[in-house]
Amino acid sequence: MSFAFIFPWMLASYSHFYIHTRFFNKRKYLIYSGLIILIILLFGYLSELSVNKILYESVFERSGYTDVLIILTITTSLRYFRRGINQQYMMQEMEAKQLKAELNLLKSQVNPHFLFNTLNNLFSIAQKNNDNETANGLLKLSQLMRYMIYESNVELVSLEKEITYIRNFIELQKLRFENQDLLKVNLQITDNFKSIFICPMILIPFIENAFKHGLSVDSHNYIDISLTIDNRMLNLIVKNPIGNLNSRNDKRNSGIGLDNVKRRLNLVYPKRHNLIINSDDHFFFVDLKIEL
Repeated sequence: MSFAFIFPWMLASYSHFYIHTRFFNKRKYLIYSGLIILIILLFGYLSELSVNKILYESVFERSGYTDVLIILTITTSLRYFRRGINQQYMMQEMEAKQLKAELNLLKSQVNPHFLFNTLNNLFSIAQKNNDNETANGLLKLSQLMRYMIYESNVELVSLEKEITYIRNFIELQKLRFENQDLLKVNLQITDNFKSIFICPMILIPFIENAFKHGLSVDSHNYIDISLTIDNRMLNLIVKNPIGNLNSRNDKRNSGIGLDNVKRRLNLVYPKRHNLIINSDDHFFFVDLKIEL
């Protein structure tokens, strides 16, 4: 007997949920209104029929049509109430995430300012003491960090800025050697890179690895870097000797860096790049081509 009462209401409720999602949420109000009337008539009749079949007489003053209408009103109200609670929870969660993001942004803005001020103070001290080599190193480091923090947070940057970053990075690496004859860098860059744009910091990891893992401070080192542009096809070639790897951690970090740049290449230049990495007992070789 209970099932005879509930079953038509269940069918009416789930049918209403379906047409509500399918038509009302898509603003097809005319179709929705016609279908809701049809549901009330169909399942109201089924409700009266099932009750009368079991009880053989009508024992309620209201009809089955009224029962279906009341059930639809209650279930729809409960659904909107639940949706409202979920939306409120999601809004609170989004506000919390936004607040956390704003705090992280403020931290990221404060720390670089402090660091740049410190570098400027050290630069002034080095100039005051006539330590031009240290002053030049601090200036190059400041330029590198400024580019990394402020200028590379975009989808594309001019290739000219990337090349300036590479040149500053190489000059800074040379300061590691007291005897400049121990390090020779053959840097060849074509001059037809005007009005060319590239994903920021996509080339430098290969050059960083050449200096990080290809140098020995007590022996002669040679690094060959070639960057050419031909018909909007960029070609970067880096060749360096396999030097003294400092530690296992350095090797692991190098692998992570190469994996990251490979993923970036696949995301930014899908089917528009070709990366070849080879090594033997003496040399490490990188050949990267990107269709810009």
